[in-house]
Amino acid sequence: MQIVGKGMKPEDKLGVIQALNIAGLISKLTLDDEEFIERVANLCNITGIALCEAYNMSNQAPDVKAATRAQIETLWPFMLQFLSNEYDDTSTRVLPFVNETLQMLKRQAKQGGLGDTDRTLLRSLLEAIVGKMEYDADAEWTASPEDEDDVAFHEMRSALKTHFDAIASIDEALFTGYVHGFIGTTLRNVASGAQPSWMRVELAVQLVYWLGETARGQIQLFQKQADGTTNATPFGEVVACVFESNVASYPHPAVLVPYFECAVRYASFFEVRRDCILPTLACFLDERGLHNSCKPISRRSWYLFARFVKTLKVHLVQYTGDILKGMQDLFVIQPEAVEDDSSMNRQASTFDSQVYLFETAGSLISADGVDPSKQTAFLETALQPILSGIQQHAASPGTVVSDPVASLHLSRLIMAIGAVAKGFPTVDKQQAPTGPWVAGFKQAIEIVLAATEQLKTVAVVRDAARYSFSRFVNCLGVEVLAYLPPFIVSVIGEGEPNEVTDFLAFLSLIVHKFKPSIGDVIDELFLPLASRIFAILEQPTTGTDEAVMQGDVRRGFLSFLVSLFNFELQDVLISQRNQAHANSVFMLIVRHARDCSSVATQKLAFSLLGKMTSAWAGTTQAGTTVLPGFEQFLYTEIIPVCFEVPMKPEFNMADGQTQLAFGELAGALKLAQEKRGAELLQYLRDVYFPSIQCPAEVGQGVLQALEQLDIKRFRTFFRDFVRKSRPSENGASA
Repeated sequence: MQIVGKGMKPEDKLGVIQALNIAGLISKLTLDDEEFIERVANLCNITGIALCEAYNMSNQAPDVKAATRAQIETLWPFMLQFLSNEYDDTSTRVLPFVNETLQMLKRQAKQGGLGDTDRTLLRSLLEAIVGKMEYDADAEWTASPEDEDDVAFHEMRSALKTHFDAIASIDEALFTGYVHGFIGTTLRNVASGAQPSWMRVELAVQLVYWLGETARGQIQLFQKQADGTTNATPFGEVVACVFESNVASYPHPAVLVPYFECAVRYASFFEVRRDCILPTLACFLDERGLHNSCKPISRRSWYLFARFVKTLKVHLVQYTGDILKGMQDLFVIQPEAVEDDSSMNRQASTFDSQVYLFETAGSLISADGVDPSKQTAFLETALQPILSGIQQHAASPGTVVSDPVASLHLSRLIMAIGAVAKGFPTVDKQQAPTGPWVAGFKQAIEIVLAATEQLKTVAVVRDAARYSFSRFVNCLGVEVLAYLPPFIVSVIGEGEPNEVTDFLAFLSLIVHKFKPSIGDVIDELFLPLASRIFAILEQPTTGTDEAVMQGDVRRGFLSFLVSLFNFELQDVLISQRNQAHANSVFMLIVRHARDCSSVATQKLAFSLLGKMTSAWAGTTQAGTTVLPGFEQFLYTEIIPVCFEVPMKPEFNMADGQTQLAFGELAGALKLAQEKRGAELLQYLRDVYFPSIQCPAEVGQGVLQALEQLDIKRFRTFFRDFVRKSRPSENGASA
């Protein structure tokens, strides 16, 4: 193997391999020991790869190329033999050689076409690959994702799938003929009452699912004819076999998950073949699917059923009541022990999958065509057990606070309501929904609010409430605004820094969605929100984690302020309710503009100074400042910080992020000139520049640039000005 794998010229390597007669050597060996077979398979693989690499070299003489190809062909029977070996370790040894062979044939198919020998090999390879994809006859199937043998088998399947797809791209007709025939024969046998092995049936259904990937998005199940009829394509006929063969009733659980996967992937099939909807629906709902006693199967089906319903809910309207009734026992959320929440140790809980059931209920209830008179009852079917559980927990707050299991259970009940709301469509941001279900959700919000207020000291309850409120916003629109102030005020005071950061992002989305009608709500919320943020930022940090969280809160708050300006809600900062605290907010912004330790925060701060200047530094028709007194803040705080910060050694002008912050800084100066005009220029010339001992001729150049250049050219000028003016390190210009 070392000799064959050694680097040398193609003709030299060919000579060595011919002299060694590898194919002849392998044919004479007695292959009866598993470890020895693996070593021989490895020899075949290394030799084959070396030959393929030599064959692909473009500078080969034609006779050398032909001889190399002949040597490759002598190894193909052994490659197929090892690939089909009963031991997977032996099969995987030759997969690199298989890959090189397929790449070689792919190039040949594009350049000059395939010969009979090539097609024969492709057919044999496809048969071997499909055969290796099938579970062994003595395999003990398990749905557990932790079973080592099953994991190893699926890893090998995944590797084989790559070559399976490659053959499809080389010769589609050959591939389709064999694979469609394998699937059709197997599923027709099932339909006729025969009992093919579970391994073959599972593979047939799995192949149908994989064909959707192999087609690379070009799935066409039906074609419309000139007379208006719709006929299935050859691929559509294969998909039809899955849902017409009653394969979902095959007495082995291995078939079920790929069956459900096919139902979701080919959901468009049911839009034409609606006669297949009810049998598939029944399979999902009974002990084969949602109620399967095997947890991995049932949990996977909960997720797949949610996708199935979401795609086909218009066609499921007539079954809504029956579906909800069939799912009702699954809406009960059982208390579960608290597990380690780290990514390495945390096991998926039942509830992690159960949320899909609640989302499915929402999709069904809100579907177009559902009788409005029944929607309220349907929603009550889904929500009532949850709401009753929330009220029971709220009646014993001491237990929830002291018992982690109880607090986790309550949080899941609250999240379940949000999951139901998630299934509802997003309403227009400025319109109130009119469906009969609105009253049911309002009642749910009030119950969630009451429980959250009572148990706001419990972190998981706060998180769950925020999760659900974000879903209520989408389905209730402006109807939810009245509930936001009491909700946020009740939890913001207890929130940890990371929760406050999340709340700020949530509020920014709310502002975007409901501008400008959200103004009064934000006005009411701003003071308690700002107070909590100031309290967090004033706390001394004792470690890196705390410093990072403080930084996140700082950036989150400044980003939130930016969103207020972007959506013309900046007057919230200076409203009658908040004006007494406005100066504290303004000075916080200036402080972070001066701080070079976080460029991202500094950029936000300078952006805000520019927005404040644009909004409030101008004059009214009466000649007064838009925000009386703001001009003093402009001259005493904004102007100095814009000139002082770029001169700091730690303000690294070579850094890309710093340049973005500098752009905001220069923009704030230019905006100040545009808003205050000659008054600003006079202040700079007569007051500020003398105070910093700026030479008159240098200052005059800055004044002329401010007055005469547009923002883009002024930014360039000011950058050059700063570089020339900064005290340099080691005597060089900064």
